[in-house]
Amino acid sequence: MLDACEEGAPGRTHLHASYDAAWYDGTHPFTPAHSARLGAVTAVHSWVFNGTAQRHGADGAATGLHAAYLVELAKAWAVDPARPVWVQEVGAPAPHVPPERAGAFTEATVEGVLDCADVWGITWWCSHDVDRGLADFPELEYGLGLFTNDRRIKPVGEVFARVVRERGRHSVAEPRGVGLVLDAGDPDSAPGRGVCGPGGAYFEAWMRVASGGGRPAVVLAQRVGDAAYLAARGVTEVVFP
Repeated sequence: MLDACEEGAPGRTHLHASYDAAWYDGTHPFTPAHSARLGAVTAVHSWVFNGTAQRHGADGAATGLHAAYLVELAKAWAVDPARPVWVQEVGAPAPHVPPERAGAFTEATVEGVLDCADVWGITWWCSHDVDRGLADFPELEYGLGLFTNDRRIKPVGEVFARVVRERGRHSVAEPRGVGLVLDAGDPDSAPGRGVCGPGGAYFEAWMRVASGGGRPAVVLAQRVGDAAYLAARGVTEVVFP
């Protein structure tokens, strides 16, 4: 499929993307390697209704750091240390993130992503609330917009706009010097990637470090001895959970 895309639109950005189960579920037929090694860019979908907000709460540090965590997880599986990552879907889903907390969640999410290197972009889901006249959407999808359906900017939209104005085009993240080692088994199939999901041992270890002020990179166990690779990512120390 990607070959066909390249033939039809040569030199353009083509990608293969999956939602977060590909990163968190060892039985999912698409693997992290598919997303991180095929096409021109890695895309991640960061939805905190996947167990993150349920476990850590709307105000929890892990909830605001979830998108940044996925970016770092994506970078671990890439062959090219500088491969760009696109946060392709992220939003503030009620009731997991109540409307009165949506602004703070948005700011924490965007600031967290901007603290990651090689971010291609962030696309917020979505621009406008869905018209309630369209009756076949799940309840949480009606209120995800930066604007109301009649085009009035919402508090979450004001926060998103402010952060973009202040940081978006001028943010260059420093390398993450400490790599937290992830052993998910064979890197191509990643049968043990269940430890990466909310409640998993690796997820919780990474969040403990990050919420305590650390900036951990994710390093696959198979790359721990690759000095050139670690240097290319700016990793100077590796630690095990």
